[in-house]
Amino acid sequence: MTKLNSTYRKFQDLHKESFNELTNKLNSFDAKSSILERYTKDYLQKYLNNIEYEIQLNSRLVFELFKGLKTPIEELTVLDIGGGVGIMSMMLVSMGVGNVIYLDQNSAVTKDAELLAETLGFRAHRYLSSSLEHIPSDVASTIDIALSRDVLEHIYDLYSLDFSLSPYPNLKRMVHNTSANLYCLWLRKYFEEVHRESEKEGVISKTANGGYWQDRYEYLLKDLGIENTDEARELATATRGLNYADMANFLENREYPFERHWASNTCDPTNGNWSERLLPVEEYRKWARNNGFSVELKGGILNSNSGNVASRVIKSALNVLITNNMCGPTLWPSLTFIMDRL
Repeated sequence: MTKLNSTYRKFQDLHKESFNELTNKLNSFDAKSSILERYTKDYLQKYLNNIEYEIQLNSRLVFELFKGLKTPIEELTVLDIGGGVGIMSMMLVSMGVGNVIYLDQNSAVTKDAELLAETLGFRAHRYLSSSLEHIPSDVASTIDIALSRDVLEHIYDLYSLDFSLSPYPNLKRMVHNTSANLYCLWLRKYFEEVHRESEKEGVISKTANGGYWQDRYEYLLKDLGIENTDEARELATATRGLNYADMANFLENREYPFERHWASNTCDPTNGNWSERLLPVEEYRKWARNNGFSVELKGGILNSNSGNVASRVIKSALNVLITNNMCGPTLWPSLTFIMDRL
């Protein structure tokens, strides 16, 4: 084993008791009979079905977040970006992090995440329902480090996220993890199918589950005044991956505002939320450099707690290779970007 894994084992031993306590409380929590919103219940249940793996993966991200930092965690302010049901924030609280700020755009989920944390006894220090672009400046100025999981691939305009020194003067490190790994063949195929499902013609849906082609088609007919249905059909296909504002601009100059990067990528045109956007690593590196950060790329781990005995053995063996940096992104179930201020 490498020095990294030896250090990680010490990290696990140090926080094992608190992580076990959180895991046990989550395992005993009855999501279905709780007063949480239906969406949050379903979201939380997916985590609870694989809670040991979720805690394990999160712990590796948290390890990378604090690794090598000289400031005690009790004195740090951490921003949990796209906190969802709040498991990451609760883990940070269980470790004794000085100030944990939970952030999610969905106000209902934010409310439920706070309620769940209070019920389990791991409440973060502040819960914000906001986008990163509109986070209060008095909060941004206090943040030392930040992390996210499965967030960056959903952001419509990644380059609009500004972590320059002005709004975030103390931000020294970020760790971002995404399962939208373009380089892993089986994952790429899976996400391409997700994209195709989102683009099915005739599917009517105003949710994150799809109907995007149909939404664009109707917008072209009803809002942009395209009378010819054949032309509207062609434009609905041509504007895949654009929000409504950029669709209107496309009609004026017939120019796509940014590079598509992957042919199947698509987003919800109502809010620009990408459906598991596949992006080359260089795009993330470029974004980090623009914000004044270096990037170290690492792989996420596989869920070795699921499947039959043979499957678990294989996954465990692959996790050894992944954590020891002995294999590349083609075998990684997710990408982890460790970004340090230059």
